[in-house]
Amino acid sequence: MTHVDWHPYPKEKPQNEGNYLVSFRDSIDGDFEVMSYIDIKISWFDGESFNWYGSCIVAWAELPEPYQPELENE
Repeated sequence: MTHVDWHPYPKEKPQNEGNYLVSFRDSIDGDFEVMSYIDIKISWFDGESFNWYGSCIVAWAELPEPYQPELENE
């Protein structure tokens, strides 16, 4: 399993614009104090904030490298 370094948001923000993993909690009836579940998605950071609606982002992380299958020598 790949280790992920999570950063608390909004205390820490990414230095660059781009896509990041975000961990968020979704609300029940708009009340973020009553947590329904925690999930992870990919979201765009525009340099100021994440482009995400209807949820409360609690942390972010760099995206991992994509899977690269090993090529067989023929």
